[in-house]
Amino acid sequence: MASPKAASSPSPSPKRPPGAVLLRLKFQWPLSFSVAEPATEFDSLAPDGHKLAGISYSTAALVAHFTDGSYAYREGGGYSWSQALPLSQYIDPVKYPLQSVSGGSLHFAGVTKKGRVVSSKSRGGDKAVRLLDVPPGEPAAVVVVAGAFHAAAVNEAGGLMVWSVDDSYSATGAVAGFTAVQVGAMPLPAGPAGQVVVAGAPRVWRHPALANGRVRVTALSAGVTHTLIGLSDGNVWVAGIKASERFSRNSGISTIYIKDVQQVKLPVKARTVTHVAAGDSDVCVVATNAGVVCWMDDRTTYSFSESSGWSATYAPAPRHLPELDGVEIKQLAVSKAYHMVAALAADGRIFTWCVALSEKSWPADWLRPGLAATVPGAAAIGWAERDLYVTVPEGSGPEVVKLGAVRPDKSV
Repeated sequence: MASPKAASSPSPSPKRPPGAVLLRLKFQWPLSFSVAEPATEFDSLAPDGHKLAGISYSTAALVAHFTDGSYAYREGGGYSWSQALPLSQYIDPVKYPLQSVSGGSLHFAGVTKKGRVVSSKSRGGDKAVRLLDVPPGEPAAVVVVAGAFHAAAVNEAGGLMVWSVDDSYSATGAVAGFTAVQVGAMPLPAGPAGQVVVAGAPRVWRHPALANGRVRVTALSAGVTHTLIGLSDGNVWVAGIKASERFSRNSGISTIYIKDVQQVKLPVKARTVTHVAAGDSDVCVVATNAGVVCWMDDRTTYSFSESSGWSATYAPAPRHLPELDGVEIKQLAVSKAYHMVAALAADGRIFTWCVALSEKSWPADWLRPGLAATVPGAAAIGWAERDLYVTVPEGSGPEVVKLGAVRPDKSV
């Protein structure tokens, strides 16, 4: 998803955005691409007289937006996929004109031009759109991201609001307010006291520095069970993480977010966070002005009680990726296949690597970023199944793509 850049609702531009071309880089094991070809999935869905304007990506869906402001989507971030469909069959663009959309697992979340957050299922069942409840006095939403089991939005005041997604893939209110949790020996700013919890209300997190304008949210991403938050002061916070999806299914946000919002200590001294990407299995990737780091939670301890059920203590160990030092990152995208990451650089280079390896026989080199392709003019990337989709300026084609060398399949 696009990183929020300011604590105010963006004004719609009267100019029609330029058209774009969507390319598909066909996945080749391991961590490489075999061919670049035109991606035509959304061509028939473009309204008459309009063109593809760009794409956005979440862990579960690729969303295309067109020059008239309408949207279409294609599910699939790992090993499965669906055909591309117009979003208008689920969210009426006349009744709910949207300024941003994010696709979760069988559900959508969007921000209307009035700053309200809406939710709808993406396949089957009741297609009714619902306006998600917002606590009284909360300002308009600026940007929204959808995870597998939750939707999160940042509002104009920098507050983070989160709604759970129930078993029928409808977004509902959670039952508790966020509290910041100290991790390790890091100092924790004092939060507001006397927080009132209202049953059925969305959860809200307010970082003190956000409230007084000293810090702003610069990046936001929703994964399967967690939301990753990057701030302009170089700090990263993770909301609602647990070590496995199995602890979140059928449980709702009140269980997923049992540890609330935790600050993560990065191995680099960053002044600002520019991009973040959250995937499944607690995969997190962060780009800062001081370098790129990534982690998959592997130090979690579990406990169980009859009263509260399973709980987990989150203790991530982010690792620095020196191969990307000095590379200006334009976007990060995490695939649900093989814990695989793609990083798009400002000069069109695309790097791929694994955040974690599940087999001992896999080469450790796969944990390090390698050049997979160079696509001059690339504007955005997104996974669908295991293939990587790339938007380039109108008039460009597959001939602009230069594929990198295939990664070795075994350690030397």
